[in-house]
Amino acid sequence: MKLKTLLIIITLLSASLLMSCKKEIVVEPSTLKVRYELTTNSPFVTDPAYVSLNTFSFVKDANMSEETVTNLTGKSWIKEFSIENKRNIILGFGGNFLLQGISGTCNAKIYVNGVLKAENNQSASIPISGMTSTGVSIQWANQ
Repeated sequence: MKLKTLLIIITLLSASLLMSCKKEIVVEPSTLKVRYELTTNSPFVTDPAYVSLNTFSFVKDANMSEETVTNLTGKSWIKEFSIENKRNIILGFGGNFLLQGISGTCNAKIYVNGVLKAENNQSASIPISGMTSTGVSIQWANQ
């Protein structure tokens, strides 16, 4: 009787050990929700004589196609979109722009599915006729 009880206990322990080692399968979403954010402490320069100096672009899809931004206004720029979830894609944005005032700072962020993946802070100190020239570059790779 003791041998039978011992065999049952060993069988139950073996089964529970095998169940606890079961690998959890993680299913990745088929699309990524991307959010680019750029905030500054001073407004972007919108004077038509200088707007052409605002050269700013971002990666907009899984094929790494770029789009240029020409309408920077206020103190922030936000772009949200969804792309196909592929490996080895690089998301990012950057460029040069003018801020009003003689100094400026900017903060760039990339969120993927609501999680902050990259952040870059820049300070500008190149005053030009009451404006500040600055730039930012940020990227994140899905590997």
